[in-house]
Amino acid sequence: MPSPLDQFETTLEQKLSKIDEKSGCRAGVLLPHIPSRNEWDVFLVAARESWDLWRKKPEAYPACLVVLYGGLAFFEYEDASFWPQFSAAVGCLDKTPPLSLYNKLNRVYCEAVTHWRLKLIGVKERTSYVGSAVHHIGIPLSFWGGFLDLCEWAVVQEEWKNIPKEEWDALVTRLSGSRRRLRAFLIGNRESAAQIIVEMLDARQCLASDPTLTIEQLKHVCFLRPEYFDEVPETAEFLRPNDPESLFRDRPRLAWDERRGGIVLHLPGVEREKLPATWSIGGKEFPAAGTPDGYAIHAAAFCSSFPIKLWTEKTNQEVRLSGAKPWALFDMERDGYYVNSSRDHLPLRGYVLVSPEKVLIKREGFEVIECPENESYVMSDGISCFITRLFPKDRFASLTVGEGVDCSVIRFRTRKRIEARFFVGHSWRSARFTRYGDQLNLEELPIVCVLVPIGYFPNTREAVNKNFKVLIDKRQADGRWESRGEALEDYELFDWNWSKRPFLDQVKSGRVKDFGQLKEFFRPPDLKGKRILSVEAPGFGIRFSYSLYIESSKMEVERCWSNLPGKFLPWFLLAQSQDGWKWDELGLVSFILAREAKLSYFLFKKYADAGLFVQKGRRWTIAESRANLTQPSDNLCTLSYCGDPSILWGLYKKMFHLVIPKGNLPMVCVVDGRGVPPFLQMSWPSQHREDITRHLRSRTVCVVGNLWNP
Repeated sequence: MPSPLDQFETTLEQKLSKIDEKSGCRAGVLLPHIPSRNEWDVFLVAARESWDLWRKKPEAYPACLVVLYGGLAFFEYEDASFWPQFSAAVGCLDKTPPLSLYNKLNRVYCEAVTHWRLKLIGVKERTSYVGSAVHHIGIPLSFWGGFLDLCEWAVVQEEWKNIPKEEWDALVTRLSGSRRRLRAFLIGNRESAAQIIVEMLDARQCLASDPTLTIEQLKHVCFLRPEYFDEVPETAEFLRPNDPESLFRDRPRLAWDERRGGIVLHLPGVEREKLPATWSIGGKEFPAAGTPDGYAIHAAAFCSSFPIKLWTEKTNQEVRLSGAKPWALFDMERDGYYVNSSRDHLPLRGYVLVSPEKVLIKREGFEVIECPENESYVMSDGISCFITRLFPKDRFASLTVGEGVDCSVIRFRTRKRIEARFFVGHSWRSARFTRYGDQLNLEELPIVCVLVPIGYFPNTREAVNKNFKVLIDKRQADGRWESRGEALEDYELFDWNWSKRPFLDQVKSGRVKDFGQLKEFFRPPDLKGKRILSVEAPGFGIRFSYSLYIESSKMEVERCWSNLPGKFLPWFLLAQSQDGWKWDELGLVSFILAREAKLSYFLFKKYADAGLFVQKGRRWTIAESRANLTQPSDNLCTLSYCGDPSILWGLYKKMFHLVIPKGNLPMVCVVDGRGVPPFLQMSWPSQHREDITRHLRSRTVCVVGNLWNP
């Protein structure tokens, strides 16, 4: 009687036979041959049905045994244990098999691996079967998110492959933090990790050089499983930082979309030569199109998983998506897409937790008062569900769902990478500029800072001062990088400490008799006027320039801003970049500009609901600035302002010449009223009302009758 494993054995044997001796030593060589998620489930069913026969005669299915070991290493690996997962996979009641069976299985596995030219890993002259299985698949899925941190580190380390074992162990310990299992894995599997890092760096370089390339076209460079992208979206952010979503365009995905009343399935466009084609989802059929499309499935998503099939005239394809049962997380900074909620760590962003029934929830670092747990929500198909909005309010957060053996704990943190930043100043001084296209007019040399993840270097101060150069008009400036200590517990922050004389100009030629005469030949230039500020660290892939115009400051204007930013902080943060900020970037920017301030995701949402902020993809930007002028008396007019503070700074600079001869400039006050987001208010002499209105409109500010109902 044929066994359910017979067909698998034939197919897998053909695939393994194509592995040559050179590639057989490569870490991850077996990964392309591990079945996909839905195929893996079918494979395990066949393994269980055949187990009684298989355990008596393991040599009957050597290819299946090699793939079973590898698949368990990829999908199920948690720590050095292996047999509990093996027993569960094949339906064996004994978590620890008899020694005779243990030895028999490992002997057949060893012979099969040698036959197909795969590498066996030895520990103290003994074969490590678990280590070999892990080497054959590369990086287990459960460790992939943490492994990406190591890849980010390797991007900026030219000699990373040659560091001694002691340094590697210390580095991994620093980068892993509290993730002990990840630390143990990377220390014990350095060779495999190093080979995969090389492939990831090569893939990143290929994708950067050609924006049209897809992961499918990179199979000759590295082994990148779809699960790495589906369950760890940061994979795409590492491989193509400027456009990570482009790597997901050919994959169906679930998303939470309240505009369409619930859970939506986004389907990719189908190539023209494959049309006409049909999507089959849960017994329903939809015509496929050449462009991406979406279908509301709502309550149908409340299952453990469901298949999606694409039928064409010649072939059919099938993928299996995880469902929203018993609950699911959706990333609201990535268009509401479903995220793998079985992970230990997720990026610090805004999420929505959706479940068909109420679930027990414990939150830390998220808004609680404004975002109650298990809110009832009726989807457009009439089925009720429960949602919990997760808006970060701190720089770290954690979520616990369920209790007992079914309890899930997720910690949220920022991505680790070296970053260089440029800011006009701290606190209210960060708005002390006027933007003219790509040029910034400011009043003093700006703040330049570098953020380095803790643990990247044995001596971070020395590494930063050696590699990061600050230039003015292509001339290296005199100064030094000074540490401000830990930032967000994950980073060390360095500020550029400008020398009193950033550089000197030679104003005279001739001979000198002593050093005292040098001051006659070299003098610091007047920095006022147009300048080009640059920061360069070629070895770290960092090089950027800013066009600046440094002008005189007005102390009378500065006095009026002493109460800022306060609750108006979100505007000061977004004013720093025309391209906007991601939420994890906002946490860093807030720390740099206003270290003690609290960042509120809910406040950003309130401004967005008022039409003042907009979230484009993952980036928050200013949508518009508004002003309202009223005249409470004959002598005064009140300006209420909710907008870019740098525009208001420009207004104060303009009004300085009109108001100061007759009196003082007005203080800027933050108004935090009920029912509306914070805004700014000040009183001006009424005779300048038209001057104020004209200036604001020239800077694209909407002058309206009501800030909240324009």
